[in-house]
Amino acid sequence: KARHGHLVEFGYWQRYKVIKTPAGWRVLKKNGKPVPLASPKYIPGHPFLRPAYAARKTAALQAAKTRFTQLMNEALSNLA
Repeated sequence: KARHGHLVEFGYWQRYKVIKTPAGWRVLKKNGKPVPLASPKYIPGHPFLRPAYAARKTAALQAAKTRFTQLMNEALSNLA
């Protein structure tokens, strides 16, 4: 689960200073509070879900139709 996925997909406004640490990017804090930027900076999105969906939607739909047909044929043969 990526609760922040929409931020990467669509972009966001960065309001606080960040620093690079060996563990990754972290919000810079002073006295336990985030340090704000002088003015917010827009971070543009990098779509990853939409292109993946567009590339595979036809194949996924076909697989669903095939499986549905199989299940319906099994169910109908059990009725007879």
